[in-house]
Amino acid sequence: MAYPFLNQGKRSTMDFILMYPDRNPDDGIFLQLAELAEDPRVIKSHLPLSLLPPSLLDTSKVLYIARNPRDVTVSFHHHCRLIRNHNYTGNLDSFVDHMINDRYMKADPKKEIDRIAKFINVDLTETQLDNIVSFTSFDAMKNRTEVVSSKKDGSTETYFNNEVFQNDGGFFRKGQVNDWKSKLSEEQIQKLEEWSKNNCEDFDDDFKYKKM
Repeated sequence: MAYPFLNQGKRSTMDFILMYPDRNPDDGIFLQLAELAEDPRVIKSHLPLSLLPPSLLDTSKVLYIARNPRDVTVSFHHHCRLIRNHNYTGNLDSFVDHMINDRYMKADPKKEIDRIAKFINVDLTETQLDNIVSFTSFDAMKNRTEVVSSKKDGSTETYFNNEVFQNDGGFFRKGQVNDWKSKLSEEQIQKLEEWSKNNCEDFDDDFKYKKM
């Protein structure tokens, strides 16, 4: 989502696809691409802030996305099954045992995108802001053909598990808040509730997932 801010809403993922069409993490090229990128760079990480360099907050702008842990569990389970490099084949039960806001963005994307622009010191016109809202909407990302290239045999690139990709929603799965309710069992929900009580107490009452 952050890429379009640096290009007035016109940024496309096609640049990356052309540079590295197979996207095999085993080649080790992702770090090289990050190091060679021109400033200002946008780097996405799934690591928690505690595992990133301590100096990061002194040298960079950090957007930290907080989400309902139950939605994170369902989404990340799909991600780990989809990406071949993870090669995760376990079911949701075993994944929940291993686990031991995007609501604002869903509710008012234009307002939140404007906040991000101000935070990273990017001036956007109303048209550019609208372009980014449209470009980063879930439907637009889901339908963006350059995100996933298909081969002549109908399969996707080696980066993905084709069975998971075809049967469980592709790279962008559903983009729905509270989809965990259709996926998690009562036992899994209880495990995640207990984890949240022990690990999310520092969030204030405005962290909306607690109210849902």
